[in-house]
Amino acid sequence: MSSQLSPKREDLEKTTRSVFKKQGTSPQKRLGQNFLINQQVLQDIIRASEIKSTDRILEIGAGSGILTEALIKKASSIIALEKDPILANLLKKKFSGAKVDIINEDARDFLHRKTDWRGYKIVANLPFYLTSPLLLNLLSLKKHPSLIVVMIQKEVAERICAKPPKSNRLATICQFYGDCQIIREVKASDFWPKPKVNAAIIKITPSGDVLSEENLKLINASFASPRKTLLNNLSAHYRIDRNLLAKLGFAPKIRAGELNKEQWLKLQKLFSQL
Repeated sequence: MSSQLSPKREDLEKTTRSVFKKQGTSPQKRLGQNFLINQQVLQDIIRASEIKSTDRILEIGAGSGILTEALIKKASSIIALEKDPILANLLKKKFSGAKVDIINEDARDFLHRKTDWRGYKIVANLPFYLTSPLLLNLLSLKKHPSLIVVMIQKEVAERICAKPPKSNRLATICQFYGDCQIIREVKASDFWPKPKVNAAIIKITPSGDVLSEENLKLINASFASPRKTLLNNLSAHYRIDRNLLAKLGFAPKIRAGELNKEQWLKLQKLFSQL
């Protein structure tokens, strides 16, 4: 592939720097502004997203527009959220007339306001500081996105994809929602400015299960103190004893992180009957 079609890292960094230089500003740490400058990583995000010409895409944190531009070439329509008003205005000018709606809004506010996500795919380079709350917002939507492909902090990606017996609250919530896999690691040097940690691309394919508010409360209570047994955590919030857990075939000292999805479903069914 020619350099014209696949810009070098140095060229992408230079282009991104020039955006801020022209505006007389600098990337804002408080907004988690670290911009992707590796074209291969970009292509890996697009490939993992399995975008069809009929797909609708929500991009969170459009930034300099490198991912937005790639999405425009593939998808039917795009909603691109960008909290920074300066970048949002630049993106509106850059993509004027394109099949993309640039919205200057905090993603958390937008997700609460917009409720119909049936048929949408979420494709984004998430701000590291917002990873966990944004994912929880996405996974709590009543109408699931058809696919989630996001680039997040590597450490968080590994936590999300952790399996029993080393699971955790976030992993349980994400894996209840669907199949989670790490597509690839992304080095800190693939961003400008360079963050202090590496990133990773993760893909979450929904299973069709609904994470209700009651189920979420149960998971939160089960992981209230990860070192405590499941029984000890749950008994602080619910009327439950070891006999009830024994009926499910659970060992007396089992911890929440040891439960697989099938066991969680059994536990949730039990609590729905109490």
